[in-house]
Amino acid sequence: MLFHSKKKGVTKMRKTFTRFTGMALAALMVCSLAACGSSTTVGPDLSPSEGQNTSQTSTEKTGITGLKLSKNSVTLKVGGTEELSVMTTPADADQSTLVWTVTDPTIAQVENGKITALKNGTTVVTVKTADGAVYQTCTVVVSGEDDPAEIKVTGIALNKDHFVIKLGGSAQLSATATPDNATDKTLSYSSSDETIAQIGTDGKITTLKEGVAEIIVTASSGIKKNCLVIVCKDNQLPAGTSAEVSVKAGESLNLATVDTYCKNLTGLTYTSGDKSVLTMDGSKATGVKEGKVTVTVTDADKNPVFTFTVNVTKGDTPTPSKELSGIRINEKTLAVEEGKTITVTATLLPEGVTAYRIFWISEAKDVFSVDENGVITGIKEGKGYVTAYVSDGKKSFTSVCEVEVYAKGGQPSNIPATGIKLNERTVSLKVGDEYKIEYTLTPADATSKVQFIDESKNMSAEGVISLDKTTGTVQALKAGKTAVTLYVSDGITATIYITVVE
Repeated sequence: MLFHSKKKGVTKMRKTFTRFTGMALAALMVCSLAACGSSTTVGPDLSPSEGQNTSQTSTEKTGITGLKLSKNSVTLKVGGTEELSVMTTPADADQSTLVWTVTDPTIAQVENGKITALKNGTTVVTVKTADGAVYQTCTVVVSGEDDPAEIKVTGIALNKDHFVIKLGGSAQLSATATPDNATDKTLSYSSSDETIAQIGTDGKITTLKEGVAEIIVTASSGIKKNCLVIVCKDNQLPAGTSAEVSVKAGESLNLATVDTYCKNLTGLTYTSGDKSVLTMDGSKATGVKEGKVTVTVTDADKNPVFTFTVNVTKGDTPTPSKELSGIRINEKTLAVEEGKTITVTATLLPEGVTAYRIFWISEAKDVFSVDENGVITGIKEGKGYVTAYVSDGKKSFTSVCEVEVYAKGGQPSNIPATGIKLNERTVSLKVGDEYKIEYTLTPADATSKVQFIDESKNMSAEGVISLDKTTGTVQALKAGKTAVTLYVSDGITATIYITVVE
């Protein structure tokens, strides 16, 4: 949709709908993790006189609550590189979920924090959490020769990071050297174990016996990229594709951090063989009760690539470090196609409280269902509410989220943006000028909201402009150069560069 209004910002109040179904809630028996293994249960009491609270917010939460880059701006020559490091809050947060983007990939590219300068110009590198709720930016200025004498290969892109191949079969590995204007883009291939798998100069992998090997791709500059090859016989994983770990009941272990080749692969799914003993949330395994269970790791093609044997031992009885004060569903609204699934999540309040079980309830069971893990399945077209319920045995708390189920092949009424395009990438203003930033969302009927972010502080240009963060109206205050980033709630961004002259 095209936004072209010159008016000052208009604040729209979002209605928040909260409702309960006492009949459904009263049927639940609540057990906090603080009493796991006990036969004592507490029934939910939703009477307002008993302190029933509800809460809901539009702020999406992630495990990471803060980010800080090692630099807020860098200046590079064409072909030069800079490695950015990022500090997270909390410090032990999993950085593998962070997403790196660059506003103009023709000027510079970024991969896991490594910036490579491609041509003269200015662009912005952004690191953000998977949901886009927390982010940090770095301004990149590229100058110098447009055609340097030598541009080295700084990266290697592979079509796959691993292959699962039946013995006697083959696969094709495609590798590309980056940047595109590198002087020598020659790549060579080798195998860590040629008795298991070999690779030709054309990237074709052939298998000789079952086992695990790595294909190493080497560039002329000396950098390398590895691709894992798992050769199976009779659909059975070979030796070296399993590990045994232990976790206490009530505690968690991230299996992706266990020292196996799994931590270098992407697109993996971890499945518990017995959810009553061990539950999985991504690669995070949480012990429920004593026992032994097998966790199978599969790739995007449903091929098994690894198995974990997890021994769940008796745990210490967890004691909440803080008193439970509420619950908040993280999603504003949810939309799911008929027959498909989507997961709803919630945060216990205050943050850091974990020792309580969350119950999920569908308030429109004919429209959608929800299981104990918050997985919603669309049944038929319509709308309803999903309720998150938690109790500490004295007080109970709830939060709700509207769920829309839309027809197969159809579109939800709340349509997220997939892209944003600025009408102008750069603009020059005189001191005293007023300018309204105009943009177009893709698709044209997208309903996503846009936030305007003043980058002046990151560019050491504070006071150059004032910005109405609701309407995108800019007032030129003094001479200088700055930028404004347009951030869509779905994680899509665009940046406009502003020069103010006297």
